[in-house]
Amino acid sequence: MNFLSLFVLIPLLMLLGLWLSRNISQIRTVMVTGASALLVLSIALTVMYLQARQGGATDEMLFCADVAWYPALNIHYSVGV
Repeated sequence: MNFLSLFVLIPLLMLLGLWLSRNISQIRTVMVTGASALLVLSIALTVMYLQARQGGATDEMLFCADVAWYPALNIHYSVGV
C-alpha cells in the first residue's frame, strides 16, 4: 500500500467508526484518533517531500502509485504529490 493511500483509507475507517459509535464519547474518540493520525501522516509527508526535493528529485509528481482497478474500461486508482 502506498503512503498516500492512507489519506484515503483513514477517513473511510473513521466513517466506519462513526457508524459503529453508540454515544458522543465514542464519536469524539473516533474523530480525535482519526484526525491525529491524519495530522501525523501529513507532517511526515511534508518532511519526506521536502527531503526528496532537496535531494535532487525533479520529477513532476512524487510518491506516485497507479493501480488498474478495471483495465477493460481503463479505470485506474492514481495518487501522487
